[in-house]
Amino acid sequence: MSTTDADATSAGSPVESPEPDARGPWERFGWLMAVIWMIFLIYPIIALVASTAPLAWRVVAWAALAAFALAYITGFVLGMRSGWGRVARPVAVIFPLLILFAAATSPAIGWSALGFLPFVMSYASYGMRGWWHWATSIASVVIVTAVLIGFGGHPAVLPIFVIVVILSVVNSVNVWLISRSIRSEQLRVDLATSHERETISRDVHDLIGHSLTVVKLKAELAAKLVDRDPERAKRELAEIAELTGEAITGVRSTV
Repeated sequence: MSTTDADATSAGSPVESPEPDARGPWERFGWLMAVIWMIFLIYPIIALVASTAPLAWRVVAWAALAAFALAYITGFVLGMRSGWGRVARPVAVIFPLLILFAAATSPAIGWSALGFLPFVMSYASYGMRGWWHWATSIASVVIVTAVLIGFGGHPAVLPIFVIVVILSVVNSVNVWLISRSIRSEQLRVDLATSHERETISRDVHDLIGHSLTVVKLKAELAAKLVDRDPERAKRELAEIAELTGEAITGVRSTV
């Protein structure tokens, strides 16, 4: 941009209105899913209400449960903002806190603290991704299996076992599908970008090549006429200047 253009832009141009929000519905409203998912905390809450543990442990459990819910929603929102390809540091920091808060409720509700595992698994799958998903899913299945065996197949533990196993499969499939979709979209964008670059390169090449060819011919003609027909040589030189200006304008427009 020339100095004149820059001055005109800064001094005389109207202020542009803000662009519309380019984020998709998931990025704008996906946090609602985390809030709705909080309904499944009803199981630890019921266990905590029915707990006969000492008052101090119950107070700690209630505080840990509230902290868990707040941390989960916060990490979920931050994870969406960071994009699928990378893990933001706050998201990684919140993950061990979730485990700590869930474990803090176990003195008051015992094995019912396993009800936090689906949250931890989903957080690892969609917030941490990669090997965090696999490590957390496998560890969760191992833990509920050990508890189920330890309680001799207690009917109350069985539903949590089934939920954890099913969720590990569902999360694995979803993570694979999302990753594949993102890779496909990235490939599409790369191909479109490459095609656009080739198109621009071809346009610039054709524009400059044609202009330079004409300029070369007219320059040669002007060199021959400069002694025999100075007036015509001047006209040829003027046309060269005009063609050069048009070529510069065309290149700027294309860029």
